Amino acid sequence: MNDKSKYYVFNDEQQEIVFKRHDMPTPWINYLSNGTLFNMVSHAGGNLTWYKSPEIWRIGRYNFYTLPNDGCGMFVYIKDGKTGEVWNPSFLPTETKLDDWHSAHGLGYTRFYAKKDGVEVNLKCYIGKDNVVVYNVKVKTDDDRKIYVYCAQEIGMMEYVREVMWQYYCKNNYNILYDEENQVLNYEYFIDAQARPDETPFVAFTSDRKVLSFDADRLKFTGNYRSFRNPAGIFDNESLADTELRGGDAVLALQTELELKANEEQDVSFYLATYNTQEEYKYFTDKVRAGGYADYLFETVKEYWAKRNTFSVTVPDKAVERMTNTWNPLQAWVNFNVCREISHYATGTIRGIGMRDAAQDVMANVACDIDASKEKLLFLLSQQYNSGGTNHYMYPIEKREPIVSWRSDNHLWLIYTAYQIVKEEGKTDILFETVPFYDGGEGTVLEHLERSIKFSLDNIGEDDIPLMLESDWNDVLNTVCKEGKGESVMAGQMLVLACKQLVEIFEILGKDGSKYQEIADWQTKVLNDFAWDGDWYIRAVTNFGMKLGSKDEECGQIWINSQSWAVFSGSADNERGNKAMDSTLKYLDSGFGLISCYPPLRRNYPTPEQEITFMQPGVGENGGVFCHANTWAIIALCMLGRNEDAYKVYTEMIPDNVVAKYGVDVYKTEPYIYSSNIRSNFSMTPGAAGVSWVTGTATWMMIALTEYMFGVKPTYNGLKLNPCITNEWDTVKVKRVFRGTTYNITIDNTAKCGNHVKEIYLDGALVEGDTILSSNPTADVLIVMG
Repeated sequence: MNDKSKYYVFNDEQQEIVFKRHDMPTPWINYLSNGTLFNMVSHAGGNLTWYKSPEIWRIGRYNFYTLPNDGCGMFVYIKDGKTGEVWNPSFLPTETKLDDWHSAHGLGYTRFYAKKDGVEVNLKCYIGKDNVVVYNVKVKTDDDRKIYVYCAQEIGMMEYVREVMWQYYCKNNYNILYDEENQVLNYEYFIDAQARPDETPFVAFTSDRKVLSFDADRLKFTGNYRSFRNPAGIFDNESLADTELRGGDAVLALQTELELKANEEQDVSFYLATYNTQEEYKYFTDKVRAGGYADYLFETVKEYWAKRNTFSVTVPDKAVERMTNTWNPLQAWVNFNVCREISHYATGTIRGIGMRDAAQDVMANVACDIDASKEKLLFLLSQQYNSGGTNHYMYPIEKREPIVSWRSDNHLWLIYTAYQIVKEEGKTDILFETVPFYDGGEGTVLEHLERSIKFSLDNIGEDDIPLMLESDWNDVLNTVCKEGKGESVMAGQMLVLACKQLVEIFEILGKDGSKYQEIADWQTKVLNDFAWDGDWYIRAVTNFGMKLGSKDEECGQIWINSQSWAVFSGSADNERGNKAMDSTLKYLDSGFGLISCYPPLRRNYPTPEQEITFMQPGVGENGGVFCHANTWAIIALCMLGRNEDAYKVYTEMIPDNVVAKYGVDVYKTEPYIYSSNIRSNFSMTPGAAGVSWVTGTATWMMIALTEYMFGVKPTYNGLKLNPCITNEWDTVKVKRVFRGTTYNITIDNTAKCGNHVKEIYLDGALVEGDTILSSNPTADVLIVMG
């Protein structure tokens, strides 16, 4: 057992994770945002700010791969008037040894506590409803003392790629000038050929205390051959140089001071704001000068996260409880806002908005923000062609041409997302909104969804299974169809589910959806006649006719997705579904999640000419624990009533539990949110996780938990209740906000029958069936298992 408590502890009452040391293996990140302005901040204080797009409106710099790792951002410096010592409450970048230190991430904020030589500092970082990054600093001393408080943010070109390529020639196209009346440093970026020059924001940097001095010239601030670790402007001088800048290497730096009595606490706040008009600038400066702005903005942070709390549980397993209530919802929210574009592992330069990624992200956001979810779906539908196929990566903010890559799955996610919205809202209005096709013309949302089915049917292989095209969900299989013949069993299973959901939508509308039921029935028969391999379903057929995922092959004999999706889609009957999931647990269980395939593919398999993947064995989609895929396995196990198996798979891959098994230095990434993948025993470094935060795991684990394990599933007619919980739990409490009603649900499992509902009571009255709907503000629900 590894002693993770040396590194961090959870404070569940405050919904925080508290870090006891700065030297984690990687930066452990939090995202702060109001949906327009973003700040990505680590446990040690490194951070990056951007407005809407990290590609074209980036404010500052960040080290993604180069050393010193995580050493960039907006930093607060403390200079002790008594000792002359300079240090950071975030530890970075000075790395001055402190007497006491910890930091914490919470919902919408990150905070730091530091103590040195009788000076205590609490720093809280957040973004409220206005487009302002707030660094609120509270300082307390054990004797009468003067404390100088500085804040500095390195500034580069807003367009990251242009800066990398043409920094020397283009860095003169911005100004940083000081507004003496309002004590604000203003940054203006005005280079030609921007994507959206009329919308490029100005940046304002100020404090609510009197500004003693400032700097905009980076070299004046740092000094020759020095850095933000030991800037001469703070370490060597009594004040900053009061420099402005018209092009060059830039910084935003301010100096303030606090005169403190013994044991007196005072605070100072620094504000990094974006604005587009002089009216917005005046609003901002008036707010700062009026006082109380930092407190007001933090209240809006708390209000925002309270509003998003539409599902929570109380269960005996505190790891499950905290993931369900705090960290999984936070991660799903981040993915809805940034998709897969930027994290410590993604530089924010190429991914944009991915079709399959964004469509899935909407599904977890529907219960929290229906309007934003519908807006995102309508945008995604506008990226669909008349053929029913879709763009793969889109850049609506950057105004770049999309990347077109014909995939066998992209278009089908649109159906699942629309279906989720209709179920949550209990309305069909969105189905009749008109949306343009990307290549001309327009159609209703419903017509777009029907085109998705048409695209699959127009791309059927010789075995009557959808062609893989340039890949399905598993990008590792992108070579399967490079000659135009490879087929995807998963895409066939996805087609079945999509058709069934369309049938339900047509029934709600009072329309005839029988043709989609016929397609689902036809594809179900094909999959069972052709793809069943005796104990499980094969995964694909390659260009050369090889059945990938057959027990007759040396590599890739069994794949997780074609088993879980057989159950999820309903294309497998109960007998085959159970047999397929038996095989999944037998061959794919690593002890910390199910691996994606067994045995992993190797180089030059099956031949050098027909090689399927270059991915290392035991990594990612090639025999690693691909966390996203595990979510569908948990759903499948719940659908089969296998409550203990579902609980086992879920709890084994909770990040904190994996860390307890392998240790912080092996796992490496954050223990409070999911990573995309964990390396398996087929790799050289089992237990090592990678690509945290930006993964579809967040969305689908929320769905697996809320709709299948806790069994509170939205339908057009109300909430369908069918929990599948472990028999280790006697009582479970669930809160679900649905269509204006707060449902307080108690699950009584004292009969130790967590996979079967005996009775349901709504406000004391026995319910016929399994679906409830109330028009009251609150409703009490009892589910008796037995």
